[in-house]
Amino acid sequence: MRAIITPAIAWASGPGWHAKGQLSAHGAFDDGHENGQHRIWHPNGQPKSAGNFILGKKNGRHRTWNKEGVLLREGRFARGVPTGTQRRWDANGVLWEQVTDEGGTLAGQLHQWEDQGQRVVGVKSPRGREGPDENSLPAR
Repeated sequence: MRAIITPAIAWASGPGWHAKGQLSAHGAFDDGHENGQHRIWHPNGQPKSAGNFILGKKNGRHRTWNKEGVLLREGRFARGVPTGTQRRWDANGVLWEQVTDEGGTLAGQLHQWEDQGQRVVGVKSPRGREGPDENSLPAR
């Protein structure tokens, strides 16, 4: 069964709309799993997230933005597993983390930048690392 989705909260048939009439989400499900391109928007119309799915797992490039339209995360996935370069930016769009994953395993160095833009070199990342969400990133 293939259906168009609504916002992440309701997930019913048809495109999703915010209270003031702006599109909130668009994508498709196959047998209850996200499948194909999915996009979600903030209530102000700015993009919130975009990415492709195969049977509910992230596949290909995924991006996340804050409500001001600043890119916060970008990375690639292969059937739900991070692969290639993953990047995170702070709320002002300043790069603060970059790492390369291969099949979900850290492959190379994790690079992080301090508030003043100085790169922290040689940082090793434990598996299961999790950074701040869009609401807790520092403004620089």
